Amino acid sequence: MESITAQVGSSIVRLRMEETIRASEERFRRMFQYSAAGMVLTDTQMRFIQVNNEFCNMLMYSEPELIGKTFNEVTHPEDRKVGADLARDCWKANGKTSIWKNAICAKMSLFSGAW
Repeated sequence: MESITAQVGSSIVRLRMEETIRASEERFRRMFQYSAAGMVLTDTQMRFIQVNNEFCNMLMYSEPELIGKTFNEVTHPEDRKVGADLARDCWKANGKTSIWKNAICAKMSLFSGAW
């Protein structure tokens, strides 16, 4: 009898944890999608794997145009070293650092935004 009770209790705990994770993922998705700040998710090679609408608007690219590109591909060549250094610093800080950068981008003259 105790074994069944333990299994039921364990299942209830697991279901609550799964619901907590689902709710957290949904909050993150909404925050990312509806943020007034340009936001991106990158892989370890700094390729965009997800971009929000505001980031697309800042760079004047569509989402499909940006997915798979790197920051270097949308940053003016003269600004790439500075951008790479800032991105590296952000990775070292485990994403806890906000990076503000002025950059001349490939498709537009000038923008200022949070990376």
